[in-house]
Amino acid sequence: MPRRRRGGLIAEMAEKLETGKSIIDIPGLWLKQKETVIKNRAIPLSMDIGSYPFPDYEMNHQYVLDGSSLAPIQPIPMHMSIEDFVILGSRGCPHHCTYCSNMKIKSDFPWRKKVFNYSVDYLIDNMKEVKLLFPSVKSFWIEDDTFFIKDLSEIKYFAGRYKEEISLPFKILISPWTYCKEKLDPLINAGMDKLIMGIQSGCERVNKNIYARNISNNRLLQITAELHTYHKLLKCYDFIGMNPFETAEDLIETVRFILRIPVPFFIFSNNLAFYPGTELSNKAICSGIETSRRVKHSESNIGYGIILHEKLDHKIFHLILLLMSGKATQSRFGAVPRFILSDAALKLYENLNRKYPRLWNGIAISVAFACNNLNF
Repeated sequence: MPRRRRGGLIAEMAEKLETGKSIIDIPGLWLKQKETVIKNRAIPLSMDIGSYPFPDYEMNHQYVLDGSSLAPIQPIPMHMSIEDFVILGSRGCPHHCTYCSNMKIKSDFPWRKKVFNYSVDYLIDNMKEVKLLFPSVKSFWIEDDTFFIKDLSEIKYFAGRYKEEISLPFKILISPWTYCKEKLDPLINAGMDKLIMGIQSGCERVNKNIYARNISNNRLLQITAELHTYHKLLKCYDFIGMNPFETAEDLIETVRFILRIPVPFFIFSNNLAFYPGTELSNKAICSGIETSRRVKHSESNIGYGIILHEKLDHKIFHLILLLMSGKATQSRFGAVPRFILSDAALKLYENLNRKYPRLWNGIAISVAFACNNLNF
């Protein structure tokens, strides 16, 4: 059943603006008057996230910023996707990765250190409302930071209800620490056809000392080997690229690690973002590293823009990992043929990069420029 909508900060502000009342004291609102920034107290939040209404999916009163004016939001295919409709089954993350905005949120709001799960009833009812409003939705993306934080009994209950009442393909995100083989079967039986797991780096030093992800490569490879046995499940692995703290040896170790993952699978390359206030962002500032990524709107891929415009050592290896994004098979990884990633080839690139760093950076920039212009 659709849940009753409740007012909030925006609704209160709109009401006061409409009636000509002052908005200066609205809790949760920051505003600037001349040169003074007024910071009102935060709005107390309910610890019971199930008490909140579903997101407002109705289209008849929603608008998007189109250039300099507001335009009515258009359903599929303009502003919404019927593929992988995003739903949240929880809020928060149990991990403490140095690059993640969750760390700043946990620091500012200590109660967020705990992961809050929506009940299965709430989650299923939310999806049913989406299906009611958008009958053409083809699949769901349950975008929790790690869906496997839920215990096995809860996952089995969800899987049973999802198969019976929703019956659409869906995908989830998991972390290697919460991975549990016993949780896969009920979800796959319910319709899960894609799973995304964050690996971030194939170099243990980087994962442990830079990202605070203390997990061994052997454990990561054990998990990928188990996932490989589920042939109908699409496996996707997240990696972080364009990290200025990585050495050439770190990057090469990541390439070699990827080559050990059983194919087929997909590589998602996510360019490192320095979120303000995070541990890694503060470390970059102390090291004199520019934390605002300089990328132009004309760049077809943010990674190409970083290679083209930023001061970054070992650009040739950052570029190789970027081009490896995509489907991994026996013959190639993304756009990169397997044969040019042989151990002998990687040693040659490493030696040339050490002896002629400016030349190799120039080659990486030229290739990135060409790929960007070809929208590759």
